[in-house]
Amino acid sequence: MVGSNTTSYTWDFENRLSSVTLPGTGGTVSLKYDPFGRRIYKSSSSGTSIYACDGDNLVEETNSSGAAVARYEQTQNIDEPLAMLRSSTTSYYHVDGLGSVTSLSSSAGSIANTYTYDSFGKLTNSTGSLVNPFRYTARESDTETGLYYYRARYYDPNVGRFLTEDPLGFGADVNLYRYVFNNPARMTDQSGLSARDVQRIQAACKKCTDKLTASGERRAGSGGWNGFLNNLISSFTFGFKYSGCDRQANLTAGCLDSPSPPYDDHWDFSVVSVNSGFHRITMGVSRNPSAPIVLCDPWKDMNTTIPRGAGTGTGGGGGGPF
Repeated sequence: MVGSNTTSYTWDFENRLSSVTLPGTGGTVSLKYDPFGRRIYKSSSSGTSIYACDGDNLVEETNSSGAAVARYEQTQNIDEPLAMLRSSTTSYYHVDGLGSVTSLSSSAGSIANTYTYDSFGKLTNSTGSLVNPFRYTARESDTETGLYYYRARYYDPNVGRFLTEDPLGFGADVNLYRYVFNNPARMTDQSGLSARDVQRIQAACKKCTDKLTASGERRAGSGGWNGFLNNLISSFTFGFKYSGCDRQANLTAGCLDSPSPPYDDHWDFSVVSVNSGFHRITMGVSRNPSAPIVLCDPWKDMNTTIPRGAGTGTGGGGGGPF
């Protein structure tokens, strides 16, 4: 039953959101996309915006007459806005560790806008009057609908879930609507798809470790104590040796580097030193700058993720998770 407070959504034949009819006198928001699936048009009672993209990044916004409304300077990576030129004024973006825009400043360094979010991106406080599309995880916020445009899907921060099913289906997650496996403090998903890579790599890490156990490369079990016994047995048992942490990490890196099917993003796997150089683990880093780092330790049968920029404990020290 449709009431006065109902919002209606319409999708096109490719399951892309094409219009949103708002309650009461809010009118209708119309949306269009290019052949690559990028949003290029939004029209509502407040006006029409036509978007130009460089790759997946928004770089220019024009009105229905073709006049430039705003231009955006981005890095070579996805969702890393640097500056905005709007109404002859240049503003500069500041972000947190997750990549969410926390403020904009003027060329003189004074703060113009500020933003505060809860864990799932709901705006809890803001100041300033500059028009700015990039907010939570530097995605485009549609103030007309209250949704975020995450390319393949739209995200509702008020309920912390996507509006539609994951196009990747159950291969990505058993819950087709949830955002980054309900772990928004450590993960982002610029495309509405890519979070499944992390889950697949962590599952593959476990499988690779099990293969090492089955082949006799490591002692069955988990934890640091099991790893210690792994080395102890190898040192004092004649004619029988488990592999040490370095060989186990290298074998795991090779195992993770040959996925089937391929990962959504490009991942590089390497072996790094942790615990002041006394231990070796496998580290996975995506070319997607917002994806977390995946750490896999077959010696302990453990894996975890850490945000970009967090200490892994590599090299001479640092308080990493291993």
